[in-house]
Amino acid sequence: APNFPLDLAAVEVSSTNG
Repeated sequence: APNFPLDLAAVEVSSTNG
């Protein structure tokens, strides 16, 4: 959910992990 910064952070971490 783009409304929540936490979700954004999780997506970024997931993307970094692969």
